[in-house]
Amino acid sequence: MITVYDIPSSAQAFFPTQWVEWPDMAEVFGPLNAPSTWTRKDGSPGYSVPVIHDEKTGRTISDSWKIIQYLEEEYPETRRLIPKGARALMGVFVESFEDTIDRSGSWEPWTLPATCKILHSKSAAYFRMTRERHVGKLEDLVRSEEKEGKWAAFEKSFEWIEGKYKEAEGTYLMGEQVTFADIVVISWLRWLKVIFGEDSERWKDISERFSGGQWGKLIAGQSGYITVVE
Repeated sequence: MITVYDIPSSAQAFFPTQWVEWPDMAEVFGPLNAPSTWTRKDGSPGYSVPVIHDEKTGRTISDSWKIIQYLEEEYPETRRLIPKGARALMGVFVESFEDTIDRSGSWEPWTLPATCKILHSKSAAYFRMTRERHVGKLEDLVRSEEKEGKWAAFEKSFEWIEGKYKEAEGTYLMGEQVTFADIVVISWLRWLKVIFGEDSERWKDISERFSGGQWGKLIAGQSGYITVVE
């Protein structure tokens, strides 16, 4: 059995999950010997989710990229998301995609306050405290007079990934085959859908207007692979 560890929120789970509040990660993941994903200023290990623990092998894996590599090596009979010979390319794409978002500087004003709202109270308090040390009050990141311009900058940050899909010879980045690179993009989009709300004007703008509605179609095409765990 493989246990997935994630942060509880108002979002639905799509697989059996062990929930871990944000400030409790070190207490939970330390005894599991989960590899840290970053280092705090005091030198102590920092953790992030997702994390998986595989009872079959006794191994605990952190970081999505390392998790998918482990699963494909340990369970080769399952559907592959990293095509043979494409591991390095997958890694470069994911790193470039996430760097593009980070460098744009246009996501945090929108996503930080929205993320805080969907977390349970314990994680929300920790999230707010640690983020506001660096950016100030979350609700002040986008003032009313700045919303239009900052939303335009947010939309512009999608141009790089839109270009990659236009270059693709099919629905997905490698034609008609869904790969880990597509899963990363879809996961980011699903996160935006959850934090803004499916019926919100922000999500409708992203899914129906940004890039000609491409992102809503990309997510809709994956609905058959999603099972909600009650």
